[in-house]
Amino acid sequence: MHDFVAYRLKIRGISELLPTEPLEGFMAKMRKKAQEIDDCKDNKEKNILKDQLKAMARIAVENDPHIACLWAEAHLHKDVTNALRDAWKEQITHLPNDVKLLSDFDLVPSICEVRRLPFLSFMISFPFSLEKPYISKDDEVFYLLDNSVRKEKLFRNPMVASTAWKGAMRHAFWHIQQSQGEPVIEDDVILRLFGTDNASQTNDFTSGRLHFFSSFFEKASMELINPHDRKSGTTASGPILMEAVTKGQQSTFTLLYCFTSVTSDQSEEQSIMAVVKDIETICQGITAMMTVYGFGAKTSSGFGIARYILPEPGGRLAIRTREIEKGENSESSVKVLNFRSYEEMNNLASEIENVLSAGGDDGSQE
Repeated sequence: MHDFVAYRLKIRGISELLPTEPLEGFMAKMRKKAQEIDDCKDNKEKNILKDQLKAMARIAVENDPHIACLWAEAHLHKDVTNALRDAWKEQITHLPNDVKLLSDFDLVPSICEVRRLPFLSFMISFPFSLEKPYISKDDEVFYLLDNSVRKEKLFRNPMVASTAWKGAMRHAFWHIQQSQGEPVIEDDVILRLFGTDNASQTNDFTSGRLHFFSSFFEKASMELINPHDRKSGTTASGPILMEAVTKGQQSTFTLLYCFTSVTSDQSEEQSIMAVVKDIETICQGITAMMTVYGFGAKTSSGFGIARYILPEPGGRLAIRTREIEKGENSESSVKVLNFRSYEEMNNLASEIENVLSAGGDDGSQE
């Protein structure tokens, strides 16, 4: 497949700047320039040639850095490959994408939309800042690096996919179940929240109550890891360049809980108590996932951890309460609670229980 794409690009223009230059010819010029650098003895002239090679690499990167680099590697152009990599790293680290643009397409929902959902449904949303870099694996076939971070298809923003959030949180629940001194989360709670595991042998598959939304970052950057052999302590395979999201970047975590009755004869009071218990469990799992066990790849090495203090303006939990009667009609009501840390989020369950027991009509709804 790589050879087929390279064959197609053989007669393709390298960019709009050079519309008549095929890829093969342009790469040959870059290889010739690299050879001139090796043969040059004068340092001043060599620096001029290096700048010219960098300029050519920027042109190639503007068109398609991944195919150009794969082409160079296939033809053993080591100096050309390095020039292309450097130009590409400069491009991705200095051209951030606009995360705010994503909100125009409702990729980040408003938490008050729970008014359209059944009674006791709720949504949690809060900004978070990375304490350690975030690493994931994209599914692109033709990419300059083997270790590429997952991106949104259209805007190319690095992202934590909704499915990745679900897997990371399920993994955090597993750790909580296995750890000593922590309250054990029962299997029926896991089934109710996450649904039937794909690996289970049952034919009675059910959907869980939790629904996750993808989170988006501004830009990707480079991380260099140097694996060592555990026995000898020496470098195992040399430094590995990985694409990642750097420490300090911010995004938004959003989780929806859609309530469905377990049985038809379940009373409203029983439903409220069950949801309050679920909120307590979910908040515990979110805290463990974000601050202890991490999300993304290489979490065992410390990657994918968020800071414990939430950025401004903090998080919000919106829950659908009882309908308000207005004459002959009824109107959906939503109670919104604010929190500024994971500790405050973990304490919301008792406050929500009081709100629901009182009917939610305390004048602070949206």
